[in-house]
Amino acid sequence: MAELTGRQTALEWNVSTSRIAVLPVGSFEQHAHHLPLDTDILLADYFAARLADYSNAALLPVLPFGTCSEQIGFRGSVGLRPETVMAVVRDICDQVEQQNFSLLILVNMHGGNFSLAPVVRDFNRSDRALKVLLCYPPELVEAIDGDLHAGEWETSLMLALFPERVGSERIDVDDPRWLQGEFLRSDLNHWGVGAISPRGALGFPSRASVEKGKRIAAELKTAMCRWFDQRLEWLEQSRTYAGQAGLSLRRLSAEDLPAALRLSRAVGWNQIQQDWQAFLQFRPAGCFAALIRGKVVGTATTIDYQGQTGWIGMVLVDSEYRRRGIGKYLLQAALESLQHCRRIKLDATADGQPLYERLGFKPECRLLRLRRPHTAVACAVHQEPHTRTVTPPDLETLVAYDTPRFGVQRGAVLQNWFERCPRCAVMVEKKGRIRGYSLARPGRTAVHIGPLVADSLSCAKSLLTALVCRFPGQDVIVDSLHADNSWIDLLQELGFEQSRIFMRMYLGADAGAGDVACQYAQSGPELG
Repeated sequence: MAELTGRQTALEWNVSTSRIAVLPVGSFEQHAHHLPLDTDILLADYFAARLADYSNAALLPVLPFGTCSEQIGFRGSVGLRPETVMAVVRDICDQVEQQNFSLLILVNMHGGNFSLAPVVRDFNRSDRALKVLLCYPPELVEAIDGDLHAGEWETSLMLALFPERVGSERIDVDDPRWLQGEFLRSDLNHWGVGAISPRGALGFPSRASVEKGKRIAAELKTAMCRWFDQRLEWLEQSRTYAGQAGLSLRRLSAEDLPAALRLSRAVGWNQIQQDWQAFLQFRPAGCFAALIRGKVVGTATTIDYQGQTGWIGMVLVDSEYRRRGIGKYLLQAALESLQHCRRIKLDATADGQPLYERLGFKPECRLLRLRRPHTAVACAVHQEPHTRTVTPPDLETLVAYDTPRFGVQRGAVLQNWFERCPRCAVMVEKKGRIRGYSLARPGRTAVHIGPLVADSLSCAKSLLTALVCRFPGQDVIVDSLHADNSWIDLLQELGFEQSRIFMRMYLGADAGAGDVACQYAQSGPELG
């Protein structure tokens, strides 16, 4: 029995965890001389209850009136106009959605309820919080030729499920137009049932039996459960009505940057316009925009570090367009553009990691983001000798120092970071050799310190405190994959707090991580 029905109280409904509701839809109409007017109501309620039990859903009371204009002339047949049925169903959908159900299944047992389809389509096309599925059980099992209404199929079901409601006067249709297949189902738009079968049956009730009814009932139950499981799986893949319809991909352009910035701001990321401009500068052919109806709904960027390491970043999808496979589509384009690289890497969020794993990415190490709020107590500068600001002539030497430690040459990134904020570049130099350096860049919500590369913890501390003290009154963030607890302890002593975790992942024969012991802070998940 379904967990929730009309027999339960409002309190029991309120505390239930069920997010699925089932609405039986019938019709109050003639069913020849041997079946009652409420045949469709009885069958809709019965099979909807079976589906509600299987799906652990709330079972709503049956909607007894549908559209049955084809039954005009038969006293007792009472139906609603199509627009009335649509309005009633829409009102029920609104109420179910407001009560935080995520799925409503209409189980319809009357083939003449054609107005259900357009209202379900219209509701779903808006991609609201509630998804509505329309189930017409008779179409899930093999049909009986020449049998449409109150015939062998329907009469057999009633004999098996409600035998006491079945009469003995079973009169088959005898109009030659029906027998010869000339009268089509669509002709019911032109003439009612009475014009072809004055006794009311469009089929052969004389052929019905209890055994046939039991077989049909069992087949229907199995078919409905299979139907439900399959559509639930499809909903997991995509809840959207349009799917990927109209989805296109092209290079990200300068004109797209405001839209790209909107996407990164929507998820609370730290990038500013200059960051997006830098991605285009680093590798314009490897930056992608996904578009639907001309609107930028997703982005991805790539960097090619000398054909050795490709880096994927800024994989973003507009929240309104998620669960349509857009992120995977962008990733595949990025991977294809980097296929010449020995390895491809990225820093994954917890939400994105399962997708990357399905594409073959392997975990490399954990990356911690720590944030120092602007309200933190001012820290004392730990100043090593020969700590100074980087100057343009230092860049070539700085890149040479960084390359073996990072694992590949990234001179373009370091130069861009330096040019954007030269006062944020510091280095430690001893005996004419660089012992460490750090860069930083302003962000939307915080200054991002990184990369920070140093030969020792003492040197790293000197670089970090020198930069932190240059930004009083501003939040500062650091992305660290350094495994040394002393470094994390130092960050916490300076007022940094853990804010999120990334998983660094790679695709290829090896990770090519460089000298991780020297990499105290990364330049960002989008760059490495």
